[in-house]
Amino acid sequence: MLQTQQTVALSISAARFLQERGVLTDRSEDHEARQRQLQTALMLGFRDTGRSDLFEALYRLSHPEVLRWVSTMRRGSARSLDPDDLTQEVFLNVYRYASSFRERSGGFRAWCMTIACNLIRRQASDLQKRLMRPLTEGCDPADHAADPSEATLVQEEAVQLLRAWQTYLLAYAAAYGELKPRDQEAMRLVEVEGLRYAEAALRLGVRLSNMKMILLRARRRIWKRMGVWDGPLARAAG
Repeated sequence: MLQTQQTVALSISAARFLQERGVLTDRSEDHEARQRQLQTALMLGFRDTGRSDLFEALYRLSHPEVLRWVSTMRRGSARSLDPDDLTQEVFLNVYRYASSFRERSGGFRAWCMTIACNLIRRQASDLQKRLMRPLTEGCDPADHAADPSEATLVQEEAVQLLRAWQTYLLAYAAAYGELKPRDQEAMRLVEVEGLRYAEAALRLGVRLSNMKMILLRARRRIWKRMGVWDGPLARAAG
């Protein structure tokens, strides 16, 4: 029998998908091994089919575990990074770069942990650079203390933010999917594997100057495609 957490994570359609592939016939009592098996099977299914129900099942099944990872991985300047925000960014990259997943690399858990490590390293580096910049003269630190009466407003804003985030994720994924394969690979190497431009250029087989131009144009195409954010998508999020 599946463990309770695993059962809740699977929708009927996701469970049927796994059943058809023989994944649910395994009666292993090793909860951790079972968890990894389900995660990898769902990731492979989402990579190959793009089905949102499989990604949702993967998200629900893996979110608590990924949140624990990023919470413990934050060291030094990274301790000030919000683990919930980091976790959402990890899953955004999982969704965005699903086509790059390879089962032989250690399954979903190893791949996802690599994404989390690279993400934390980049954000910690960016944060450190910002902290080293001199404060603007006459600029006092903002007071983030909230009055208890604002609790309801904060909750409403949190719901709106979640809707906006979900819409943004779908919009970005659609825009990324329209890029040429070489542009997708260039962004994957830099944003998922965390390679420096020079290293990514070697992997892609292009000169460093060409690599920079590929990334610049790819990012411009994505943001141009996501220009609809100010129209129907913005209204859907709100």
